[in-house]
Amino acid sequence: MTKKIIFLAILLLGTIAQIKVHGKLIPLLHPNSLTTEKSAKNSEEEYQDQESPPNNSQECNHTINLVNDFYACDEDGNSFEEFNIDLDELKTRLIGSQTGLTVTYHDPAGNLIDFSLGTQFVVNQRRILVRATDANGCIRETSFNLFVQPPPNVPILNDVLECETYVLPELPAGSHFFTGISGGGTMLLPGEVITNTRLIYIYANVGLCTSQSSFKVTIDKTLCPMNAEELPLMKFPSFFTPNEDGINDYWHFITPAETNDARIIYIQIFNRYGLLLKQLDSKSQGWDGTFMGSPMPPSDYWFRAIDNFNNVFTGHFTLKR
Repeated sequence: MTKKIIFLAILLLGTIAQIKVHGKLIPLLHPNSLTTEKSAKNSEEEYQDQESPPNNSQECNHTINLVNDFYACDEDGNSFEEFNIDLDELKTRLIGSQTGLTVTYHDPAGNLIDFSLGTQFVVNQRRILVRATDANGCIRETSFNLFVQPPPNVPILNDVLECETYVLPELPAGSHFFTGISGGGTMLLPGEVITNTRLIYIYANVGLCTSQSSFKVTIDKTLCPMNAEELPLMKFPSFFTPNEDGINDYWHFITPAETNDARIIYIQIFNRYGLLLKQLDSKSQGWDGTFMGSPMPPSDYWFRAIDNFNNVFTGHFTLKR
C-alpha cells in the first residue's frame, strides 16, 4: 500500500519561525527566503555538504542520492498549502534498489519526524534531513527543502477600444502576452501592433506558481476620424450672392449623403484680417453677409468648420453683390 505524507504549509514572514512536532517547538531555517534565487542556490550547496554526513565515523557500504526540493504554490492566498509526497516513491529516489536500509526523516535539529502522526506543518520553508541507516548503524544523510511560494503578480489592464491599431505596452519582468490561456497560443511581444479585435492574456509563472489576467482589444473603424482621402467629400459653397433676390442669399453648408457618418457641428466665418464675423451651427440658416447688422463688402472670406469626429476643415469663399 502506497504511503503518502502531507505537509500543511503556513506562509509566514519573519526571521525565525517555529512548528510543532511531537509536542515540541522547533525552529525552521530561512522562513522568509522562499522566493529568492539565493535560497535555491543555498539549497544546492546544502545538498553538496550532505554527501558525507559529519556524524559518520566509518565508511558506509551504501549510498544515498540527492533529491530535488519540493514546491507548493499558495494559489488562493490563504497562507496554507499542502505537500502531498509519496513516501515509497521518495524512498526509491533516495536509495534506489539497495536493500537492508532503514530510511528515516528528521527535522533540522535531528528530531525524528513520525509521519504516522499525520499532517506535518511547515512555515514558508522547512529543511528535511533524510538518513539511510544499514544494519550496522552506519548512516548516510542528505536533505531536501519544502518551499511555499506566493503566485507571481501580473498587471491588470483595462479593455481597449481603438479605431485602427493598438500597440502592446511594456510588461514587468516575468510577464508575457499570449493569445491563449495559461501561456498557450502565440506569444506577443511589447510593441507589437494589434489590428483586429481579440482577447489577450498576460501570463507569468515562477516555479509551479502561475498567474494570469486578460483584457480585450476592440478595433472599430467606425471610431476613426476621416482621413485625408475622405476630406474632399465635405464640399463647401465657393460663393454666394446676398442681394435679397431669394436666390443664393445665404452661405451655408449641407452635409452630402456619403460622408462616413460625419456631420458639421459648427462653422466660423472670418474676414481677411481674421476677425470672426459669424458662427453657424448645424441648424443655422446660414450667413447673410452682414456683420453687426451692416452688409459686408464683396470680397473673399474664410471659414473654419469642425465635424463630429473633431476634423477641422478650412477654406475660403467669395461674397458677390
